[in-house]
Amino acid sequence: MAEINAGKARVVWVDYVKGICMFTVIFNHLHVPDIYYRFTYPFELVGFFFVSGYTFSTKSNWRMFISNKLMSLVFPIFSLGMINCLFSWLAKGTNVWDYISGLVMQIPGRWDDLWFVACLFIMEVIFYFVVKAAPSNLCRFLICILLSLVGYYVLVVNVGISLPWHIQNACIFIPCLWAGYVCRRVYKGQMLFNYLTKNHPWRTLIVAALCYMTAVLVYNNSQADVHLLRFGNFIVFYISAITGLAMVVCVSVMLESCRSNFFLKALSFVGVNTLIYYAFQSKVISGLAVLTAKSGIQYNSYVSSIIYCVAICCLLLIPTYIIKRFFPFLLKPKLK
Repeated sequence: MAEINAGKARVVWVDYVKGICMFTVIFNHLHVPDIYYRFTYPFELVGFFFVSGYTFSTKSNWRMFISNKLMSLVFPIFSLGMINCLFSWLAKGTNVWDYISGLVMQIPGRWDDLWFVACLFIMEVIFYFVVKAAPSNLCRFLICILLSLVGYYVLVVNVGISLPWHIQNACIFIPCLWAGYVCRRVYKGQMLFNYLTKNHPWRTLIVAALCYMTAVLVYNNSQADVHLLRFGNFIVFYISAITGLAMVVCVSVMLESCRSNFFLKALSFVGVNTLIYYAFQSKVISGLAVLTAKSGIQYNSYVSSIIYCVAICCLLLIPTYIIKRFFPFLLKPKLK
């Protein structure tokens, strides 16, 4: 969900990955049937981490890097979060100061709007210093694995306190950022990525899908909720997340070679605008839920949940158009 390829031609399959993951984020917020949740939840967030690593750059010094991330990631948390605060106050009479405090502290479950973006900011700052300090990609990988183990087994399991700005999740999933970085920036990593996803996409997809379905079906891990630091069986969750990520990336690379059509354009549009979609999807879901409840419409069946998710994606075109057309500075201010 980070700023992708600013000033450069966009990578089409990256937008497809983000679009697929954004669709599943909205989908899983609808309280869909359990089997849907089990099949879509594990990879929905790691996809964003992976593509953020793929587009990650350490060319600037640390001051410029952090300054850019503050503008492109932290600023939208507060600008878009305050819009959500206004809607919550108008609709529910939410305490404004509690909401603002939640935005500032970013504690899981306490008005932490755009929590994923806050997590990504912490993760990218950590990874920047890992890249600069470690002499090789093997060392960086080992550091990321160590951070992941510490993040879960020490900070989540033993400490058990939700740290601000989602530090635990930033540590737990930083290997996914490393994986994306290696696939783009390292020669052998790029060769392996091209070999698996471009030269032999069907083989990779079949193997990844079989591994993913095995991990998902053998153990019911539907109680997992990354936002609230609930992972169920952590090993099963991580295996399913990685194999699900491989599956989604492979599908996205394959779609990149297809002729452009309405579906692909819509998927790319969602991928390009994931920040806005992520910021306002909960409000659109809540508003639409009120309307459907009054009309007696149910959306928790196998078919209606998909239709409902598509409808929400269409409704999110409205805030996307308004913000990009009239208030683009809400996403990243232009500094003189």
